[in-house]
Amino acid sequence: RLNDDHWQTLQNTGTSHLVAISGLHIGLVAGFTAWLVSWLWRRSFLERSLYPAQKVAWLAAIIAALIYAALAGFAIPTRRALLMLVTAAALIYFGRKPGPLFSLGLVAAVVLLFDPLATLNAGFWLSFTAVACIFLVVGKPPKTSILDIEQKGLIASYEHKLCNWLKRFGVVQLALFFALAPLLLLHFQQLSIASLLANLVAIPLLTFILLPALLLAFASFSLGLESLSRKLLQISDAVIESAWPFLQQLGDAPLAIWQQAPPTPLLLLALAAAFTLLIKPLGKARFIALLAFLPMFIYQAPTPERGAIWLSVLDVGQGLAITVQTQQHTLVYDAGPKYEGGFDAGASIVTPYLRTLGAQKIDAMIISHNNMDHAGGLPAVTSQFAVDDLFSAPNEGITDSRPCIAGNHWQWDGVDFRFLHPRAGTKAVGNNASCVLKISGPFGSVLLTGDIEKRAEHSLLVSSSKSLLAADVLVAPHHGSKSSSTQDFVQAVGANVVVFSAGSQNRFSHPALSVQQTYQQTGANIFNTANTGRIAIKINSKGIHTSTYRQQKRRYWRTR
Repeated sequence: RLNDDHWQTLQNTGTSHLVAISGLHIGLVAGFTAWLVSWLWRRSFLERSLYPAQKVAWLAAIIAALIYAALAGFAIPTRRALLMLVTAAALIYFGRKPGPLFSLGLVAAVVLLFDPLATLNAGFWLSFTAVACIFLVVGKPPKTSILDIEQKGLIASYEHKLCNWLKRFGVVQLALFFALAPLLLLHFQQLSIASLLANLVAIPLLTFILLPALLLAFASFSLGLESLSRKLLQISDAVIESAWPFLQQLGDAPLAIWQQAPPTPLLLLALAAAFTLLIKPLGKARFIALLAFLPMFIYQAPTPERGAIWLSVLDVGQGLAITVQTQQHTLVYDAGPKYEGGFDAGASIVTPYLRTLGAQKIDAMIISHNNMDHAGGLPAVTSQFAVDDLFSAPNEGITDSRPCIAGNHWQWDGVDFRFLHPRAGTKAVGNNASCVLKISGPFGSVLLTGDIEKRAEHSLLVSSSKSLLAADVLVAPHHGSKSSSTQDFVQAVGANVVVFSAGSQNRFSHPALSVQQTYQQTGANIFNTANTGRIAIKINSKGIHTSTYRQQKRRYWRTR
């Protein structure tokens, strides 16, 4: 069974596509079945029937692919690969022989006919781009003639042929790396440099040894040949055991993963350059296109000016996750929820967003309290980013963290960070133990309150001065619950911008209507992540500017 460490190694080496049920697996199963059925059919008494071996072989291939897809649960990538195979097989079955790129376009049209929203999935673009790249790179393989065998000898001629195949395989891997790099950075904000070497080893092992052995083991077990099935599984295990240390060493290398989030125009420029490299009629002049990759590789994400605060309240559903940037530092306040069904906001939302910011590490991370909707994504975030300082509420049991005691403070780039709650010696746990952080700069201030309720709000009113509690931007306590945001607290903070982090149509009815009205009565502009998506607030010399994800990325399905 693959654990998180195994998946991390596969991700770092760019080989996770070999483990996921995808077009490669379906293609191997179908191809092997087609070859086997064709070989048997041509050598049987049925060879002279009205049914040509080629058509029977492809029909068998489709049946085998259907069975394999059923075993995989007909996942979305599997269904897409199956549609591609059926379309390609239909062209062959009915005697049509269009060019490879026309066939690929036809397959894409069929996939979109059955799944119009497939274009929103990264797998769609990666798979079709990869196949198009292979079609452009791989021409017809050179044939070994009788004259070659006579001149070079049988062994030498096949050695030459093997060298040609290895060279072509290496060229394909290099072409795929450059062609897929812009798409990988667009969708995942990271690129596996180690994949260049890892796939050269992993693909042949999977294609020629591991997957055939596993499929034969499954077939043997189904036929009652348990001893044969056991031996085949032992072979598979031996292959994995021998290859895994190599992959692990590659994945742990310092430069195994390159993280970057260039803007879309630079990625499109690099993608166009990648396919320019594949246009052979241009000759050596096409290699000038490599220069078009430089902007993508040297791009640096923008950073705030000194004293400025860039705050992003991420849309993690019913939970909380916030990033704070100063000129040279990054802070994360809470990491979002993790659900039993498998969704992890830390892995799916917080980590990718940090990559778009260009963050190489997290200078400080604060977990307000140990509730799953605030701390659930912590392991996923810390597995991807080094964290210099980890703070959490006292008595919450978060490993390797320091308590966020009122009075503790530090400065980054002309911006002051100060904990206001809880006080030293507190015995509070849960919501009222939440870390309350005040962020103050020359251009404005922010108050982050976690899930504090009325009791903690009263404590803050008693223990903090009016100037210390006042803030221009407030992330509302406890997602806008009725148990928080008392009238006195709201007036003391006096925020101009108030943000609620809540899930759409959540079962708690957060934020409560009465709480929203309380803030509106003070003249505050209120925002709710459930309605707007991510909320980005820039506090700098130009003032306080607020933007929302649905403003920046307008789509008809995001309009309420």
